[in-house]
Amino acid sequence: PSAWKIPAAYARENIALRLASSAICSKDWGSLRREVVIERKAALSATCYGMDWQQAGLLVATAYGNQDSDAEALSRATREHIETAASQGLSQDQLDRARAEELTAFARVGNAHESFAQLLAEAEMAGDWRLAFWQNDVAGAFTLAEANAALKKWLVPVNRADVLVRPAGAVAAPALPNPTTRRLPDGAADWPRVATEADALAASAADLAKMTRSVALPASNVRAALITRKTQGDRAWIVFANDYGNEAALRGRMEACQVASSLYAFGGAGLTRDELDARMEKLQANWDIGLNGITVEAPRKNIEAAFDLLLSVWAAPSLPQTEFERIKASMVAGDEAALKDPAAMAANIVALRLDNYPDRHPKKALSIAQDIAAYRRITHDQVRACQSDFGGIAHVRLSLVGRFAVEDVSAAWEKIARLPAATVPYERIKDQAAPGEVSTAPVVVALPGKPNASIAGQALLQTTDEAEDFAALRIAVNILGGNSDSRLWNRLRETDGMAYSVGATLAGSSFEPRTQFAIHASAASDKAEAALASLREELARALKEGFSTEEVERAKKAWAQDRRRYASDERLLAARLAQTMLHGRDFVWLAKYDENIAKLNAAEVTAALRKHLGSAPIVWSIGKGSAG
Repeated sequence: PSAWKIPAAYARENIALRLASSAICSKDWGSLRREVVIERKAALSATCYGMDWQQAGLLVATAYGNQDSDAEALSRATREHIETAASQGLSQDQLDRARAEELTAFARVGNAHESFAQLLAEAEMAGDWRLAFWQNDVAGAFTLAEANAALKKWLVPVNRADVLVRPAGAVAAPALPNPTTRRLPDGAADWPRVATEADALAASAADLAKMTRSVALPASNVRAALITRKTQGDRAWIVFANDYGNEAALRGRMEACQVASSLYAFGGAGLTRDELDARMEKLQANWDIGLNGITVEAPRKNIEAAFDLLLSVWAAPSLPQTEFERIKASMVAGDEAALKDPAAMAANIVALRLDNYPDRHPKKALSIAQDIAAYRRITHDQVRACQSDFGGIAHVRLSLVGRFAVEDVSAAWEKIARLPAATVPYERIKDQAAPGEVSTAPVVVALPGKPNASIAGQALLQTTDEAEDFAALRIAVNILGGNSDSRLWNRLRETDGMAYSVGATLAGSSFEPRTQFAIHASAASDKAEAALASLREELARALKEGFSTEEVERAKKAWAQDRRRYASDERLLAARLAQTMLHGRDFVWLAKYDENIAKLNAAEVTAALRKHLGSAPIVWSIGKGSAG
């Protein structure tokens, strides 16, 4: 990394640099990525970001490569591009685009009341609650000359320190201004209202069930649902989920199709990624796109235009060769880094131990080395074949949240239905039932130079979330390690003080009996064995002694609080609504599930733990640093 000193948040130059650096550093359209990553291929990714403190700030730039990359060359390419771009200055178009992003981001704050409250709190801690409003005003008024003057003044070699903290020149760096006050001048603007009124948020799954309306559409391969409400900031969401493929068609092709899905975001329908991103910015949209469909969030007035644009790209993605090579190299680099990470290596060994899928099955676990080889073998033609086979309408789940009516759902489906059908039919890929026998020999991976350790125990349970005692098992796992009131937390964090983090999780299967249980902790490498012993002891104690009524009641109360947060998260409603149409666990089902949890007693919770984990084959693992 390289870093340049910049003035603090109360200086106009800070806002100028924030806007100007966005034009250089934007991960989507900035000149840094275009030159260093795409054109020169000097790095797999490159970005920069600002850090603000009361007296000063930093602009930090970072580039990433694979294990064979020259770190100095990466750093040099990044810092030289930034300093050259700063000396040459921005164009008016670049500044206008960066300004639009900044103003849109501020406008979105009012759409989430918690984010707005946090913004005001942070500004007050910095000295003046009005700071964010002032910064927004300044961002809207900056001239190109001011922005370029700030770039040329501050993003210079003499003002830079690299990761080795070497001075970059002999000339004295500009002195940072010493703010005499952390208050804005009196008589500041009477800013317009930011937060807007909205319908009351849901407080439970039962509330969500009442809000949800299923919509019948004239096709057998689509399910649709709608939640009509006045949202915060009058935002709207559309999720078009397209389930594709089948076990035979995807056999041995998952890596290629994953890369194909990633490439959808890089343009299509005659648009480059930069052009697509610019148009979506004007529509104030957040979006995601891939082989499996589209998710888009935008102001209600813009949502149809944003969805139409993404739908045109989805129908004709460009899948650019240059981005294919970059993504492929990034995947390989990530796996190569995992070969030097004892935690990742230990987790991979456990995954292979628990795997019982046949060779080339789409869900087959691969070793890290096999994964590297698989990604290296992928060709651009294979990626295009994935799009050709699966890039059409197969099995659709459509959800809308916002000021929509049933007619809007029908209109969205009419647009989707005009697209060609996938050439390969869809059929859900079934899970293998959890294996009855698993080698439980401990897994230990130790590598030098790693101060921290990851400790875990994992098992596959032969049950589903439809089982009569699954709710009881859920609460049992939560008491064991679900939060900061759990047994594991109190033992390893509060009493022993040996773990940085600790917990237990349960991922229920909705179809075949293959539920995942995990118990885990992180600690210093020299405490790894002691942490593992404590995890095993606490699980054994729970199985032997069971749980008290007080523990179960506390866990049920915590569950109810988590459910309120779940139900009130407006941003994820459309995605969750689409997910319910995949596995059938709709909000009515969830409400009933919550009712079952509320009725549980200590005997039922203890019995569920003993039934499912009393004799389950648990694979314990440690990934840590070695003494040498």
